[in-house]
Amino acid sequence: MSKETKKRKATYLKQKEEQDSLQDQINILERLLDEFKAKKSGTTQLEELCAAVGLNNAMKNAVQQHHLGVATAQSLISQWLQNHSGNPMDVFIHLGQEWPERRATLLQMKDGRLERGFRFVTARCQHLDALKPHLSEERFEDANGDFCCVRNEVIPFPGVQSMRKVFDAVKFTLNTLEISISEQLGHITVRDDYDVVETDSFICNYRLTSGIDSGVTTELNAVAFGQFVENPSVNCKEPYAVVAIDSVDQDDLHPYHPHKCVRKVINGTVVLIPVPCRSSKRFRDFTKIDPDVQTEESKDSGEVEIVMLRYFFAKTCHPEFEVSEFVTQELRDNITRWGDVVLQAKRKATYLRRQEERNILQIQVRKLQRELENLQAKSSDEAIWKKKLYEVAGHNVAMENAVKEQQLGVAMTQSMISEWHRNHSSRPMSMPIHLGRSWAARRDTLLKMKDQRLTQALHYVTTRCQHLEPLKYHISEERFEDDNGDFCCLRDEVIPFPGVQSLHDVFEASKFTMDTLEICISEQLGHLTIRDDYDTVDSTTFISNYRLVSAMESGIMTEFNVVAFGQQIEGTDGQPCAVFSIDSVNQDDLHPYHPNKCVRKVIDGSIVLIQVPRHNVKCEGTRESCENEMVIVMMRSIFAKTCRPQFDVSEITLQELQDNVTRWGDVVIQAIRRILYANVIQVGNETNETNEIND
Repeated sequence: MSKETKKRKATYLKQKEEQDSLQDQINILERLLDEFKAKKSGTTQLEELCAAVGLNNAMKNAVQQHHLGVATAQSLISQWLQNHSGNPMDVFIHLGQEWPERRATLLQMKDGRLERGFRFVTARCQHLDALKPHLSEERFEDANGDFCCVRNEVIPFPGVQSMRKVFDAVKFTLNTLEISISEQLGHITVRDDYDVVETDSFICNYRLTSGIDSGVTTELNAVAFGQFVENPSVNCKEPYAVVAIDSVDQDDLHPYHPHKCVRKVINGTVVLIPVPCRSSKRFRDFTKIDPDVQTEESKDSGEVEIVMLRYFFAKTCHPEFEVSEFVTQELRDNITRWGDVVLQAKRKATYLRRQEERNILQIQVRKLQRELENLQAKSSDEAIWKKKLYEVAGHNVAMENAVKEQQLGVAMTQSMISEWHRNHSSRPMSMPIHLGRSWAARRDTLLKMKDQRLTQALHYVTTRCQHLEPLKYHISEERFEDDNGDFCCLRDEVIPFPGVQSLHDVFEASKFTMDTLEICISEQLGHLTIRDDYDTVDSTTFISNYRLVSAMESGIMTEFNVVAFGQQIEGTDGQPCAVFSIDSVNQDDLHPYHPNKCVRKVIDGSIVLIQVPRHNVKCEGTRESCENEMVIVMMRSIFAKTCRPQFDVSEITLQELQDNVTRWGDVVIQAIRRILYANVIQVGNETNETNEIND
């Protein structure tokens, strides 16, 4: 049997196998290359993302510094207003006993008063959009303990094109103010008309006495001027109307009664102007119009809208008789309600030097007036005292003009800041909050942001209030309508609690009020409010996430989804303090907003509680023991917004939404006060009982 021979593999088969093997290697290498490229691309995208995040943080820090700079400027202006607690349009009014003399005094001052009022109000509002409502307000306690308010407003009247009708309505309201106050506030008010001049313009002098809820009587002696200008001068091309109201400083025929009435002081000016309408379309359609097209439409339409520019200084003098802390608070809270009724029916700063110069000048004037009286009685040579009088009068006029120019400069600065706020309708304290569906993830999100949010709150609030006197009550407020038609309010407050010395008590009262806010709103405003608590962490600090749904008087439902943080900490000066923050949730995957049936409310706010030493004037011990009294002071900064409804509502409902934008904040302060002063009264009663037992 022959040996079996081995078959030899064909060459083409070997080449095919080698080719397949090489192709497999190529495929593997290509796959590895693709993976490498993908990893490299992912690294590049990650680097780009990190760079974008870094740039975003840098921009955010720059914006926050910008906000802090504006807050510092606002604090300086607030301090300036508090130190210059007067009205740039104010004139000293002294009415004698004789009726012809009184009327001559009013006729003589009318034109100058209206001209100054028109000039100041137009300067104060020059940077504001006349077709968007705006309110800027400062409330404070001056060096005399009087409660003061400076308010500037832009109030458009949509659909109203007759300036004469608005002017007549303002006149009618002033002439029937006692009826409006009695009906709307429930304060029985009596009017005495002393003089009325009705010509092309009008002049009236009247006195109002009104009893507030606590039984205290207030009195106002005022002069009102008004004029409708159909053919203005070269300086103003369009017709306008101006109304001024000023308190009488001294009335020989009808003197004030400081020992039984609290005196109210008002100096204000109302300017009515026609403004070309932007569009006759509804607001939601208007927001989609190109600005250039919008401007051309407003020019072609020829329609105008009447706008009221209003500026006033109001003061409630500190009572010259004993009243309780609650009466004092009522007088403070009511300071602007008459104005609301009218609308519804190391180098010394320059301004300080000017203030001192003005005070010195006023002293010199009074001194020279006395010298003048002596000269008139003793000397027949009139040339001597006339020369001195003219010199002083000339110097007085020069200083008065300089002060007025300074006040106009401050007004223009305020106007620019007001417009800046409208264009930057957000707060540096706010942080975007997105809560997911998982409860664990939601709580983790809140715990991570707490410390940063409270640090930002402390920094901003202390910066905003750095130039204000912490023991003097102060409110600074800006209200406006933003480009989306939302009603916004920025409010900064300094609120001392006299007689309250425990920081922990105020902290606990604030916590309790936030935890029972729905009850306070329902009781004080009459708006039935329901609360849903989503999560609460209460230990050394507290974190709370809840939702409020509230029904307004018109039947409209509002909704509010917020997160609140709070903690007692050590301040930058080493003293104990407490910080609160409250922020609206931007997006809640588990509990979304209902824009088609509810109006959304947005609040971003911060509260800082501090201890401030005050000399105890009632102490009869040594100086060292008298200087240890501590007063708890609340500094509060809030941005509140009521979003424009995404469903049809009436103009009256829109006005109600606009008026109520800050009422929840007022409810919070009133509730905290009730808790604190109820405790103070209870402690005082217990102390008295102990003393009686010991006696």
